Amino acid sequence: GKAKWRMSESRHTALRDRLMELLDNKQIYLTPQLSLDHLLKELSTNRNYLGETIARSGFKSFYDMVNSYRVKYAINLIKTEPEAKMIDIAFRSGFASAVSMNKAFTQQGLSTPSKYRC
Repeated sequence: GKAKWRMSESRHTALRDRLMELLDNKQIYLTPQLSLDHLLKELSTNRNYLGETIARSGFKSFYDMVNSYRVKYAINLIKTEPEAKMIDIAFRSGFASAVSMNKAFTQQGLSTPSKYRC
């Protein structure tokens, strides 16, 4: 319940909104070198607050959040550009390799990326 959260509701909402701005509008997840430290600097916050915001937003971890955005982006590319090579889809989606993209898909409980081709 609520008792386990350290941040006030207003502080959480403000941080969540800034985080979602970076993810939804600036698509920061497309940066392959994106790290937790980079995000902490970008948001001017600490690990505890960012971790809590990520958890309260329904993600297991920083990597789970980033990969869920990358996977959604990759699925969209696969469907809209069925002729594109998987390695190109992986790189354009922010993954370091096709292997890491495949792993992210399975960790999200999804089929392999090639199953999403139309």
